Amino acid sequence: MNFQDDPSDYFYQKQNLNSNRQLNGVYKDLSNTCCFTSIITAGLWRLFGNHIALNDSKKIFFRLIDSGVNHFDLGNNYGRPPGSAEEFFGKALSEIREIRDELIISSKAGYEMFPGPNGSGSSLKHLRSQVEGSLKRLNIDYLDIFYTHRFDPMCEVEVVADNLKFLYDLGLYNYAGISSYPKDKLIELIELLLERKVPIACLQYNISLISLDNFMLCKECFDKWKISTIAFSPLAQGLLTDSYFDETKKIDSRVNEKSSTVTKVTSEMKESLNYIRDTSRKNNVSVELMSMVWLLSQDFISSAAYGPRKIDQLFNMLEIKDLSNNLNNAFDFNLLLANSISEINQWKTRNPRNKFMMM
Repeated sequence: MNFQDDPSDYFYQKQNLNSNRQLNGVYKDLSNTCCFTSIITAGLWRLFGNHIALNDSKKIFFRLIDSGVNHFDLGNNYGRPPGSAEEFFGKALSEIREIRDELIISSKAGYEMFPGPNGSGSSLKHLRSQVEGSLKRLNIDYLDIFYTHRFDPMCEVEVVADNLKFLYDLGLYNYAGISSYPKDKLIELIELLLERKVPIACLQYNISLISLDNFMLCKECFDKWKISTIAFSPLAQGLLTDSYFDETKKIDSRVNEKSSTVTKVTSEMKESLNYIRDTSRKNNVSVELMSMVWLLSQDFISSAAYGPRKIDQLFNMLEIKDLSNNLNNAFDFNLLLANSISEINQWKTRNPRNKFMMM
């Protein structure tokens, strides 16, 4: 072997992955960690959570890698039954084990995972069991990012910081992530983690063209600490798509589910949605691509996390980069803000332990 060659040229690829896959990607630094994420993060709740056949999931997963995506986002309770998304993703990952070090794999804990008063929350009891359980299901040695999934109103923030420090020192994850905390608790946790020298890779909040509740909060954290954000639900769970406006949504889309996290469209929302549609058409860009371009043109947003379930739902990151330079000012931000919906209730903090007898 010539040591001036690229070592990756010598990898044995069971799946015959594209050897130039990184050239298809666009990458941003995560919070000055020098760890680079693809600007698209693949959320795996639906892709591996028993919504589609595993073989189909794997085909999309390998196509995502070939497209340059290197960031895959999970949660301990993703899929039905909870944990199945990690388990099935672990099976797909086993077929390309040799490139695990290329990938950023994240998971979370804090939301409900199993019955009983310790089945959720931010106690060390719960968090340790869940991060170790995630690693077993994924069959990997560590997580790249471990998120505290939601603020736990029954756990002091200082205790949460101590628990995350303990798990970090065990080598179970490389970077902490914080998802959907209220502003005052978020600031407190950031300061406590920085005091404990636990590196923070990112925040994760629901941000889209029609959901801007968290926009300024995340921007403030970037301006003060250079902590970047991964925006989840960037397409508002299917509302920010051409198929929504054309009324061609498939029967299995989230918009058509009986029990759905998709918010109901009000007259105020419709006005904002129509403005987004008209602006996209004026620029000859699909609504979904326009939504991604605008988000990723923001300096504090490192990546947008969405859950593709079909090959035709994949994005071309090079196209997003090219369009970002020309379309980042296409929208009137104040108009978007005026018609922004309040954050969807399903993303709010829940405390399921209230149903158990507490002294």
